[in-house]
Amino acid sequence: MRAQLPQPVLPPEQLSFAMSPEQASDEALLANFGLYDAYYRARLAARRPASVVTLAKDKVQWHALCKHFVTERVVAHNATEADFRSFFAQPERRDNHIRNRVSYLRLFDAVMRADAEARRAAEVPGESTRLEWNRAARRMLESTEYIYADTVANKQPSVFLTEADDRKLRDHLFVIPKEGTAVELRTFVYMAVMRGSGATPGEIRTLQLDEIDRDPSGRVIRLRMFGRGGVAGKIYVLEDFAERALTYWLRWNEGAERFSDRGFPMVDHPVEAKRVQFVFPNLYHTSIDRHGQAIDSDTCTLCVKRALHGLGFRVSGSVTQMLRTQFGSVLLRHGNDTAEVIDRMGLYDHRSLKSYTEIAAGMRGAGVRF
Repeated sequence: MRAQLPQPVLPPEQLSFAMSPEQASDEALLANFGLYDAYYRARLAARRPASVVTLAKDKVQWHALCKHFVTERVVAHNATEADFRSFFAQPERRDNHIRNRVSYLRLFDAVMRADAEARRAAEVPGESTRLEWNRAARRMLESTEYIYADTVANKQPSVFLTEADDRKLRDHLFVIPKEGTAVELRTFVYMAVMRGSGATPGEIRTLQLDEIDRDPSGRVIRLRMFGRGGVAGKIYVLEDFAERALTYWLRWNEGAERFSDRGFPMVDHPVEAKRVQFVFPNLYHTSIDRHGQAIDSDTCTLCVKRALHGLGFRVSGSVTQMLRTQFGSVLLRHGNDTAEVIDRMGLYDHRSLKSYTEIAAGMRGAGVRF
């Protein structure tokens, strides 16, 4: 019998399957973690720099993803849609308290792009300037499956307080603190204005000095926000404790004696071509030199949550939005009709009133207690 000749073995890439994952070295897997450094530097140097709180949250997400890559022995530059899907299927992803799949995909794309830009900047002038990075996450973000992927998953029930505990909160906000730090005072005033105006958290967080109406004695009367984002103006009438707190904050900052953590510096608006003074600015002693720019949302949420927990409110979730929810639901509970609430809160979408109506009617329970 004639012996068979040995048959040639085709290389793996010609058989249309990936190379063995074991070929990813430990050094290459550890290098995944280091990709975050270029992203970190880019976010600090951006026109609207990220806060320490935001960057810390991003780092938690990135490390969670990299740990999965280590388990699967995947180099970030070679990650595929299948790798992301296997990561999203892991129950351990919930251990870092960040469940949004889209946020992981956006972060991955941003980190890989920042690394590509850093490598291109280090190239010899005159050589290739083409910007290339792993766009697997970007392709997933642009797919129909992920455009609205987390809309339902992130739709959490409204957080609100019982009527009695909301009264305790308002009583607390009426008494100006006599001691504490500038950050604690800023948080106190922000909470008072947020609870006593009906404006959105973003509107109050980026409130500008010229959007406050005051009487001749300097007492705050109302907030007027005209032309924000190209929309019609809004006027917010403040409750007594909010007027009192905001008036104190303005006078405290505008006093003759200035310290490093006082005052409303004139700064460039991060988006619009104008100079502004933000009412709730970042302070000098923040680790990122952004004194005068508006406090960012992550830092604001963290400060408000700590303050509420310090008062005994064990609330979680969207704590800044909770203050606005209290405002709308209490108005309805005290007899204001829906048209008045819509006008006072500047609501463009009347469907936003549904949750306030259900809370006022007791259809969503009694609320969080001390």
